[in-house]
Amino acid sequence: MSKKPIEKISSISLNEIEIEENIRLDYDEKGIDELARSLNEVGQLHPIRVFKREEKFIIICGHRRYLAAIKASLEKLNCIVIDEPSKKEKKYLQISENEQSESMKFIERELYIKELLDLGETFEQIAKRASKSTAWMRACFSAYKIRQKFQHIIDKYKIDFTTKEINCFANVNEEILIKTIENINKNPENRKLLLDDIKLQYKKKNSGKKPKANISENKKPKLENLSIHYENGEIYFNNDTVLFAFIDDKIEPYLLSMSTELYKINNSELKEYLDKINHYFNL
Repeated sequence: MSKKPIEKISSISLNEIEIEENIRLDYDEKGIDELARSLNEVGQLHPIRVFKREEKFIIICGHRRYLAAIKASLEKLNCIVIDEPSKKEKKYLQISENEQSESMKFIERELYIKELLDLGETFEQIAKRASKSTAWMRACFSAYKIRQKFQHIIDKYKIDFTTKEINCFANVNEEILIKTIENINKNPENRKLLLDDIKLQYKKKNSGKKPKANISENKKPKLENLSIHYENGEIYFNNDTVLFAFIDDKIEPYLLSMSTELYKINNSELKEYLDKINHYFNL
């Protein structure tokens, strides 16, 4: 097996280095200050990666270290100089550098996926290079589109949503989003429950399978996407009305959110309930 070539490290003056776009949209000042102190106390542990354009060296990876070096009043940084990469390859290098960082924002990941798709990449190609699942890449792109649609509301209320959370609003209008945000602000401890409720209530009606036609319409349980309720890790559903929905090819019991009479079931009862439904529909 051939050995990876040793990369040459050069010490380059900060005056010769320039910063350009990165997949990171902004940089936390507190984090830059901490990194500047580390550079002064410990020194530079990892070189930055640059390419030369005319008389300047352009940063590919290491934007935070460069900004911290300026704050630390350093004169030079250790750099690995490579040939100028394509726009696509440059993004992949930055993904490799930043993807595991806890400070990376959800919108930053969603945006780089959108930009790579614009450059002709597929979800599968992006997922492989980012060491993520294809399903997650698709979820991030879906979140990007929803975030763009509602960004003015998100900014107005100064609230942030994760990729998973923003996808709960895929099928809602502005009024529902605003109402949900206001409920979250009033009851932040119920944030997950409120978002789960929105996702289930507004899931596309045609996303599931249909029961076989040999069952009388007036006797069949209705296929509706209603709110499921969790409490202390246990599931509840209405005692009188049999409600269920097909979600992602799996059958799940649902609660009628406006119901006042709920019935608590244990695991064995839940299994019996699901077995009856499976038998009923010959699944």
